[in-house]
Amino acid sequence: MKKLLAKLPQASQFDARKTSFLRLQEYAGIGILLILGGIAGYSLTLSAPVHSEVLTLDKKYKETHAETDKLQNEIKKREYETQKVGEALKKLKTFEEDYLRERRAGQLALLDELNELGRKTSVQMSNEITMSEAQEPLPELGKQKGADKISANEKEKFVVFPTVSVKFDISGPYANVRKFIKELERSKQFIILELLEVSQETGNAFKLGGAPTDMVHVDLTLTAFYRREK
Repeated sequence: MKKLLAKLPQASQFDARKTSFLRLQEYAGIGILLILGGIAGYSLTLSAPVHSEVLTLDKKYKETHAETDKLQNEIKKREYETQKVGEALKKLKTFEEDYLRERRAGQLALLDELNELGRKTSVQMSNEITMSEAQEPLPELGKQKGADKISANEKEKFVVFPTVSVKFDISGPYANVRKFIKELERSKQFIILELLEVSQETGNAFKLGGAPTDMVHVDLTLTAFYRREK
């Protein structure tokens, strides 16, 4: 019995072996943790540039998307403006065809109309009715370049329809002159009364709004519009 007991390891030896075994496990665990930490750190090192690139691409995508939306809105705006311009040009063409005459034919018709109105309202027409192409003011761009450097194409952009300035004078009783002007305003031709100067006849005490028998003299300037030459 004593011999068997002698062969059994002592308690202190057993505890030492146990402690050594536990330390071995701790070291192994620490080693495994270090290995895993190294792997994780290495993975983060590799993934950091990729993550940064992803963020950069995402930012570029958002910027491109915003720019695309802006361009699409601009295209829609341009399309809307083009549509409105097209509608305006269509109305302009309809107006031209319905209300304006050819220049030569329109001028002759206007002369006949003025003489007929003079006879109808019993006013005395002037011996001469002058017609001349109205001078359109040059655009600011043209003023900067000089009037002599404005091309015909540039002028065409600022003159929609050809215009003719018509000047003449009439004389007669106030009531008749007033009737002449009213009839002229009802003309089928597209004309605008630009200037009307009234003066008293010699030997007559004329006042605006006075007696219908007062004799007056009126200088008239009209602007007539005609179709564009094709």
